Amino acid sequence: MVYQELLNLFKSDTSKVQKSKHKRQKINNKSKKLQKGGNINELLSSKEGVDIVVYKMYNNDDTTITKDQNRCMCINYRMVGNTFSLKSNPNAHRCTRKVKPGSDFCELHQNCKNFLRSFLSGYEPEYDTELWGHPYIEGSHNCYTYFLNHVGQSTKEKCEEMCLKKHKTGCPKKIGECRDLIPQPEDYYLLKRDGDLSKKVRKYYCKTMDKKILSDNKMIKRVPFTKKCPKNFYKGAMVVDPNHTFHFYRQNPDGTWSHKPGTNPVTNLDEDKRKIYIPHFSNRDYSNGINNDDAINYTDFCGYYCIPSKKYTSTNSV
Repeated sequence: MVYQELLNLFKSDTSKVQKSKHKRQKINNKSKKLQKGGNINELLSSKEGVDIVVYKMYNNDDTTITKDQNRCMCINYRMVGNTFSLKSNPNAHRCTRKVKPGSDFCELHQNCKNFLRSFLSGYEPEYDTELWGHPYIEGSHNCYTYFLNHVGQSTKEKCEEMCLKKHKTGCPKKIGECRDLIPQPEDYYLLKRDGDLSKKVRKYYCKTMDKKILSDNKMIKRVPFTKKCPKNFYKGAMVVDPNHTFHFYRQNPDGTWSHKPGTNPVTNLDEDKRKIYIPHFSNRDYSNGINNDDAINYTDFCGYYCIPSKKYTSTNSV
């Protein structure tokens, strides 16, 4: 499974959280029930104390699983002359039409890529598989660092040192020794404030994760999907598998999205192996039928963010 390494990564953290398969199923069922209605970015609270952001505008909008492979992957915009318009669709609902053969979009939305590019700021990081595929970077960095576009030189060097210490004749292409080095949201803030991680809270809900990433980097701002980030900022997104784990995405210069699953390679594909044009429409269920507590399904979409470009200012992670 593609996300197997990500599962292993979080076992050390999640083992400290009292997990109950029945409770997690109850939370996910509650999430699905709440997602049957609501407005974009509506914040709801379940009886289990789980904060859920509902990124669903119509009942026929997919949120976590793209079941219909023949359905258009675009927002249902319309053209007014040569201009894109959302006036008749202000909440950016998903198109319900069937795709044109050989395409990801319907006949009406063949210009979807240009539509999506109209919301770019011009400061989106390159989709650089070579940089992020370097063994010492790939093996020690995760989705959070990719979201921030932050390659930690000291983390890379520690990974190299650990690897060479174990493999005297040279490190293998796929490094497994550096998983403990991957940065976690809020660790930077806690280390700066307290000098240690004794007060670290291992809770993975939208509300708690939002607080974590904003405490590390106060310049990060929330933003709707169909709004440009300001100059020197690019767009990212966050999702969670409630109280299990988290994940991040960032937007590419061509308007598509990419992510780094744990210490696996970066990719611009979702679980269906389809390009990610709109993260809250993509398939984020990586459970693959596995019947255990560690199967990942990012049911809750926490929202979109504007992240400062590293040419503008540095971002923080540990």
